[in-house]
Amino acid sequence: MGYRTYSDEDLLKTKKTIKDSGKDTFARTADIRQGRTSAVCHEKLSIAEEFRRNRESRDSDAHPQSNALALWFDVTGSLLNVPKELEPNLKDLMGYLLEKNYLPDVAVMFSAVGDSTCDRVPFQVGQFESGAQELMNFFQRVYLEGGGGGQNTESYQNALYYMARHTQIDCFEKRGKKGYFIMFGDELPYNNVRASEIKDLMGGFGPDENIPLKKIIEEANKKYVVIYIIPRETNNGRDPEIWSTWRGLLGEEFVMGMEKTSQICELIGTIVGVCEGKVSPQEAVENLKKKGVGKEYLEISQNAFVKLYGINKDKKGDTVTSFVTKAKDKEPKKDKKGGGLKV
Repeated sequence: MGYRTYSDEDLLKTKKTIKDSGKDTFARTADIRQGRTSAVCHEKLSIAEEFRRNRESRDSDAHPQSNALALWFDVTGSLLNVPKELEPNLKDLMGYLLEKNYLPDVAVMFSAVGDSTCDRVPFQVGQFESGAQELMNFFQRVYLEGGGGGQNTESYQNALYYMARHTQIDCFEKRGKKGYFIMFGDELPYNNVRASEIKDLMGGFGPDENIPLKKIIEEANKKYVVIYIIPRETNNGRDPEIWSTWRGLLGEEFVMGMEKTSQICELIGTIVGVCEGKVSPQEAVENLKKKGVGKEYLEISQNAFVKLYGINKDKKGDTVTSFVTKAKDKEPKKDKKGGGLKV
């Protein structure tokens, strides 16, 4: 996916079309809450069927040097404002990535995660997209469930598993350049990727055994810069256990705070710009300061930016083969008659 080209004009047209249709921007969420449709995952965000199992960010004539950016939203109770804040400011995000040239030829994948132990729709996976209409499709299709289990864990480990084993990105496979995988959350992951949960999500396909959390993080880190962002305006935004646990899992510089959800686009763009070596740590901090970020969160950002600066600059070299996504799960056998796959 990701063969279209983004423009602000196309984004405005798409938003106008949605408004003129009388639909809510988050149409599926509205339909479910008002009883017009059942609370199940939209088929376009589902990974249950074989032909929808994986997501790809590929080079094309329009984007010959594609870059991958995956943004995962926790859509349990206290974090619903995060995607709601990003959508009306999508133009700003794309401005950082494209106009400022922080991440040219970018394909963005929006996705949502909840708690697979109790939510009705705990896993919703978008495609890597480059066009305005395609990007907006996610907000039309996602269900902002607002659930969660009432404990301090959500199923973030399933997002890590999916990104590690079921995405293919040309920036990494062809050029050895990592994609970006940024999650917004305020709770802890479970200690294992549970094989039974993955098989429930993927229509019977998945690993035969549970996978330890640290192992799947190692796999995800091989092809993505993995960032966890904790919004302050949530239930656990200042919980020291949440901060220390995630820093222990990912590394201190890969866990950052977001003081206000209104700063989301600036924060994403700035993180990418710093990692790409296109904006200095000092300039990045000044940019966030202009957006109203306070002293405490500026210090967190500054400490992270110093370590993150230039870690994902473009590299020229041999094609990467050692970490190309392979089915580490038990692959199904080919159906000789139909040419399909048997789970």
